[in-house]
Amino acid sequence: MNLHLPVHHLSGLSKINRRLLKKLGINTIFDLLFYFPRDYIKYQRVKISELKIGDSVTVVGKIKKHEIISPPKNPRLTIQTLIVRDKTGNIACKRFFNHPYYQSQQWRNEQNSIYIHQSIIAVSGVVKPDHYYGKVLTSPEIRLIDLDEAREP
Repeated sequence: MNLHLPVHHLSGLSKINRRLLKKLGINTIFDLLFYFPRDYIKYQRVKISELKIGDSVTVVGKIKKHEIISPPKNPRLTIQTLIVRDKTGNIACKRFFNHPYYQSQQWRNEQNSIYIHQSIIAVSGVVKPDHYYGKVLTSPEIRLIDLDEAREP
C-alpha cells in the first residue's frame, strides 16, 4: 500500500472521521501511522488525604455509598455517585449519563449489583473541585479489585 495516499482511501472511514483527521493535520496514510498522542497520563496511586486539585490519580478504597439519581429539572440526565473511603478519608466519584437507557430500572439494578457496599475498587481520574463534596473525581475509570490488588505495592 502506498503510504502517501489520502486517508479517504481507507475503507470504513466515515466522512465525519475524515473531517476530524483533517482537523488534526492527518491527510495521508503516512500521517495517520506516525501520529502520536501529545501527552500520556500516568495515574499515581494516592491516599485520599493527599489529593490535590488537578492531579491524575488512582485511589483504592471501599465503597461507602452508591446512589443513582435523576434531577427533576433534567429527567434525561442520570448521575451515579460513589463515595469511596480509604484509611485517610473519603472522595466522591461522579459519573454522568444522558440517555434514556440509563433511566431504566434494569441498568440501575445492574449498577447496584456491581457496586456493592464495602466492595474494594480502584478509581482513576482527575481530581476536580466540587462545591458540595470539596474534591471529586468526575467521570473516572472504575474497576472492582480483589484483596491482593488492593494492598500497597
